[in-house]
Amino acid sequence: MSETKEHTRPIPQGTVKHRMDFLDTPYGSNDIRLSLREWLLAGFVLMLAFALPPVIFERLETFTPSSDYRIPEPYSRDYHLFSRLALDAAKRNAVLVLGDSVIWGQYVPQNETLSVFLMQQSGEREFANLGINGMHPAALAGLVRYYGTAIRNQDVILHCNFLWMSSPERDLRVRKDIPFNHPDLVPQFFPSIPSYRESFSHRVGVVITRSLPFYAWVSHIRITCMDNMDFANWTLQNPYTNPLSLFSQPRDPVDDPRPDPVPWTQKKIAPQNMEWVPLSDSIQWQGFEKTTRILLERGNRLFVLVGPFNVHLLTEESRVQYEKLRAEATSWLEKRNIAFLSPPPLESEHYADASHPLAEGYQILSNEILAADPFPPVR
Repeated sequence: MSETKEHTRPIPQGTVKHRMDFLDTPYGSNDIRLSLREWLLAGFVLMLAFALPPVIFERLETFTPSSDYRIPEPYSRDYHLFSRLALDAAKRNAVLVLGDSVIWGQYVPQNETLSVFLMQQSGEREFANLGINGMHPAALAGLVRYYGTAIRNQDVILHCNFLWMSSPERDLRVRKDIPFNHPDLVPQFFPSIPSYRESFSHRVGVVITRSLPFYAWVSHIRITCMDNMDFANWTLQNPYTNPLSLFSQPRDPVDDPRPDPVPWTQKKIAPQNMEWVPLSDSIQWQGFEKTTRILLERGNRLFVLVGPFNVHLLTEESRVQYEKLRAEATSWLEKRNIAFLSPPPLESEHYADASHPLAEGYQILSNEILAADPFPPVR
């Protein structure tokens, strides 16, 4: 009986009113409520927390690239580093050479790339190697838009590599989840990419992160200083290391070209019958068009290097289709008054595979580009 009386004993009226006051007060259940001024102050502090670290640590981190510098292959997804390289080259008024591993120099050391030969043979201007391994056209457009803002009112050589249109898989047209390079740079929603199968939430996250320099800087620290680990895992692996030491450690470039730089004929590569994707249907060609449009809208003087593709390893039927594709591409450039060079194929022994020249091939290409006088003086 005593327990029953305890539960039914009335609570004093004042106590009930005190405990129920929060129901009549907006947000009354919160222990702390911010005024409008306090919300604005909190937002300002948050913006500083996102904006200042990249600026501060850029000043602390020395970056003085050599004339033959190229982004090390392990840092291919360090888009913050690309931004700094583009800015440095623009300040030096160097000609910016954009493209994929053909420009980067897949089979040659960094002192034998196309940009280096151009610089040596011109004797007048610097040429900066802004090539990145695996940078297909659909991703290059995103790289230039979001991380190449310094590429403005510059002289730019842009490479057009038809390898990315040599099959539906490389063109990202296959409707299945196929891993490909630099997925965070491709359009996340429109136009739709059939091979890109990420969730809606992941795509939203990508759109947000590539719009804020803070996240590119965080990725830069992870790639160059933390062996691609997040902070939590890095501290577990390095429990006695001061995290602030990350920002003072020297990070020397790693020059890592692909081994066995020999002609493709010595690798026993069979003739290839490639399934060329028409330009009108090609996702990669849409990316190339978008890149040219962005560069021109920013006031750059653009010169396009078309190919040269290794036609020696193509079957006769595939070679005919390739020539049609190349003719259509050059016609597109002519109609838009974009300067270009579509050189004849190199000798067979100057190719390492389907699209990558060896050092002798780069030297020949640089001579042909300079002979075309890509950036004549403005009169």
